[in-house]
Amino acid sequence: MKRLKAGHYVMLAGAVLLIAALSLAVWNWYESSHSGKIAAEIREELKSAMSAEAMPDGGNTPISTTVVPVQTQQTTTTVQPFYTNADGSVINVENTSPQTTTRPVIADAWEVYTTEESFYMADAEETWCEIDGEWYIGLLSIPSLQIELPIFNHYVYDQLRYTPCRYAGSYLTDDMIIAAHNYNTHFGKIRQLDSGALLDFTDVEGNVYHYEVMQIEILPDTATFEMEAGDWDLTLFTCTLSGAERVTVRCNRMISE
Repeated sequence: MKRLKAGHYVMLAGAVLLIAALSLAVWNWYESSHSGKIAAEIREELKSAMSAEAMPDGGNTPISTTVVPVQTQQTTTTVQPFYTNADGSVINVENTSPQTTTRPVIADAWEVYTTEESFYMADAEETWCEIDGEWYIGLLSIPSLQIELPIFNHYVYDQLRYTPCRYAGSYLTDDMIIAAHNYNTHFGKIRQLDSGALLDFTDVEGNVYHYEVMQIEILPDTATFEMEAGDWDLTLFTCTLSGAERVTVRCNRMISE
């Protein structure tokens, strides 16, 4: 009888786990679908505004743009590694050595960090476009994945639910890094890209920058310095399904002769 009861408990636990897994899958599908729909709406508004701006008379649709100096603000983040026991309690945080990076940390859920800002003279200026009170720098197109997405002007974690964000750098200085969630409608399929795949970034003034995929890396979630390393003109990254690693696509710009 005890063995029979134990078997029932095992079956019940298995059913609970199965329901939980199905619920998570359904939720992830909903999030991806919902985020893709919002990104598509923003994309179409942005494309419409860009088209109006490109017309000789400015078109009939008002467009709000702003010119923003590139690299006027540099963020220095002091990172304090954050270690925990199996029960979640913190261990030896005060005894670990901080690191300094010029970008926001990637794995902010597992790090303790503070930020300071400093200002520098600008070498170039970007034009941003306002859509519903938010500023976007352009459109990223990945033809082989049938993806075209608006890019938010700077990294805001909550904004990743709707569109990819510029994590660092600029298309004008050939060092732009773009982050996005791993929704299938966002960057969930970038791992499928092959070396030689082509990408386009179109700024809000209609200038098109062509890129070629050079390599794909899988980096740990704490690899902030590695994410910025190398002489890459464009980098895309997103989380793996576990969230413990970052799928990182490195690209170089193709110069028209």
